[in-house]
Amino acid sequence: MADELLELPTYHERVLLMGSNGSGKSVLAAHMLVAGDYDYVAIDLKGDFEPPGGDFVVITRPDDPRWKIGYRHIVYRPEPEHADGKALDAILRRLYLRAQSSGKRHPFVVYIDECLALSESGATRWLQALAISGRSLGVGLWCASQRPRIIPVSVRTEAWRWYVFFLTYTEDEEEVLGYSKRQLTLEALEAGSVDHAFWELKRGAGGRVLVRHWPPLRLPEAG
Repeated sequence: MADELLELPTYHERVLLMGSNGSGKSVLAAHMLVAGDYDYVAIDLKGDFEPPGGDFVVITRPDDPRWKIGYRHIVYRPEPEHADGKALDAILRRLYLRAQSSGKRHPFVVYIDECLALSESGATRWLQALAISGRSLGVGLWCASQRPRIIPVSVRTEAWRWYVFFLTYTEDEEEVLGYSKRQLTLEALEAGSVDHAFWELKRGAGGRVLVRHWPPLRLPEAG
């Protein structure tokens, strides 16, 4: 196990990364985006999402003309007036329409660094549309959250991979145990998600869920 590397998701997979603040989920997402050389749009609500290498453009407004230029790597850090749930869901609508027009020819990943603002606002129409229909359109959806229980049900159920770091709340831990088909116990989940170690839960054939434990991040090299 020590010499193994994470298998990167395909563009079509839905991914959830969950864990408390500082647990490691954003670091894992950033390194996977670079290692897989994905085209991506990362929605950075905390203002500190930095994929290694710096090969990305930062956009702060929904009317920025650079949206139309076709950059492969975009980090969207909305200004405060554009950071509410309704405004963020409007950005996801833009990305859904992009997927409709060109996603099959030019697939990309939408990564949301913290889904809490969207989920708590209730403005999740286009988030759910990407979760349900994005696979056929050629767009991946990766969602990170400190509170997975608050992520809309359709987003959780469509996810094929969960990366689980340390969770603070018991109800969130119970959500993970349910997805694992009870292959994990609460004791194992908690013991295996300290000091940036994490669990990978991957949906397999016939509804099976493959459960693997990973030590603190050992990541694929970029390129």
